[in-house]
Amino acid sequence: MSTSLIFYDTRTFLKMDSNSKKELYLQYSKSIFGKIAADLDFKKDFIDLNKLNYLKNNLSYPCVIIGPGASFINDISPLIYIDLPKNELYYRVAAETSCSYLKPTEIVQQESSSKSNDNDDYELTQDMYEKKCLYFLDYPVFNKLKQKLLSRMTFFVDGQRPNCPTWLHGHTFRQALAHLANVPIRVRPWFESGPWGGEWLKSICTNLSQLSRNYAWSFEMITPENGIILSDENHHLLEFSWDLFYGSQANRILGNYEHYRLFGGSNDFPIRFDFLDTMDGGNLSIQCHPNLEYMRTNFGEKITQDETYYIVETKQHWKEEYNNDNKSSAHVYLGFHDNVDSEEFHQALLSSRREQKELNVEKYIQSIPSNIHDFFLIPNETIHASGQNQVVLEISATPYIYTFKLYDWLRLGLDGHLRPLNIERGMKNLKFDRRGEQLRCQPVTMKFEQEKYEEQYLP
Repeated sequence: MSTSLIFYDTRTFLKMDSNSKKELYLQYSKSIFGKIAADLDFKKDFIDLNKLNYLKNNLSYPCVIIGPGASFINDISPLIYIDLPKNELYYRVAAETSCSYLKPTEIVQQESSSKSNDNDDYELTQDMYEKKCLYFLDYPVFNKLKQKLLSRMTFFVDGQRPNCPTWLHGHTFRQALAHLANVPIRVRPWFESGPWGGEWLKSICTNLSQLSRNYAWSFEMITPENGIILSDENHHLLEFSWDLFYGSQANRILGNYEHYRLFGGSNDFPIRFDFLDTMDGGNLSIQCHPNLEYMRTNFGEKITQDETYYIVETKQHWKEEYNNDNKSSAHVYLGFHDNVDSEEFHQALLSSRREQKELNVEKYIQSIPSNIHDFFLIPNETIHASGQNQVVLEISATPYIYTFKLYDWLRLGLDGHLRPLNIERGMKNLKFDRRGEQLRCQPVTMKFEQEKYEEQYLP
């Protein structure tokens, strides 16, 4: 005698009236920025307990409960957790086969705080809106939930290949996390095309698809998006997201209580690094990063973005035929010239955006020649950009996406749209007394031959 297996979807017990709470964190609908929903709890804020209890008391067996919140049905049934790497999620969002789970059921078109045509309003594409909802709503809420579930997981499943999923028993998975926290690891990088350059990464990463337009970014460690891959002796691969690993092992990874106190949240790892490739392309956008108070007040983050540029390669060094070609030289835009008037600069930016005319960048911002192995310090509130024809290793202390673009050379993104500018936010986060040469690293090197190491004192 066969028995039918019944499936229940957890969306049946979601609250239907939580839009206002979600909008509180998504903030203005025409901005790519929101505020981290750090104080929201999935069960408390998104589950209708009356509907949940009704389902508990009226289940037909045998059954499977599918979706976030399935664990609330009881504490004893087997629990299968299916994880999805963030870059795979973004690919599915771009293909419109996946979306934010917690996004509002309708978008509230809020009034701008400014009635001027010179505000930072921008009509978000669907892809941009989904990513905004994921970062500010889904990630903080579900990262907390998955940490609570880790000890209960009967099986952990890598869900990026639906036709051939890989899995581990929960006990084995927890042992693997504990082991990895005590050994060197490398997260899986991922690569993305951009509206500039990208030819160096494409040429040296021959195992990547050469059908891609370019590889302008190599995200080596952007922790909200990276995963870690395990392999068995038969080369079966299983990937899990960094946030699950870090959230459960932060005390071991960070190494002491003070670091854990500051950076112990599952999305709060303080270091990021990536390669920016402008080879055979254009300059990066003229930009800055917010100060700490602004970051905490407006976005709910714990730290801000201080970064460095290390010059890995330049076109003149990479290709011999360009050794003496001044048109192929590399440079970094860094710091203002002396006596730049902030309001004049502000109005020039607004005029450029409004009238779609070029900005005379070098009238205001220093352009510093760059060579292989040069090292530049870029504290928050410093105007900067990588110039064309070089590869930069960008090392940052930052949570994620908080770059205020002030000028982007009037170019279109790969989606055919102008990329959003954040002139008003940027102007509130600029120090006009920052000079480029002050920020070029000129280390004093002390060599200790007997000890076989050297110390470098940076300014």
